[in-house]
Amino acid sequence: IIDPSTLNIYPNPMSNFATVEFDGEIGNNYRFLLYDMSGRMVRNLSDIRSYSFIIERDNLESGIYLYRLTNDRGTCAAGEILVK
Repeated sequence: IIDPSTLNIYPNPMSNFATVEFDGEIGNNYRFLLYDMSGRMVRNLSDIRSYSFIIERDNLESGIYLYRLTNDRGTCAAGEILVK
């Protein structure tokens, strides 16, 4: 499990992109899931092996989105991202 205080998403609120950084265990394969407020999955970034990656806004509408960072053992972190 990742200490939530070690997960950073910036900028948050985001306009065009956001950087996600976290302290994870070496060798784990992570997945980042992003949901709109109705619970619909709008992003599924899998096979994350780096502890820093970028989320592109692409076609996301302005609003609040919920994220989950998972690995083979389950949910590591969860929270919100605001898109301007």
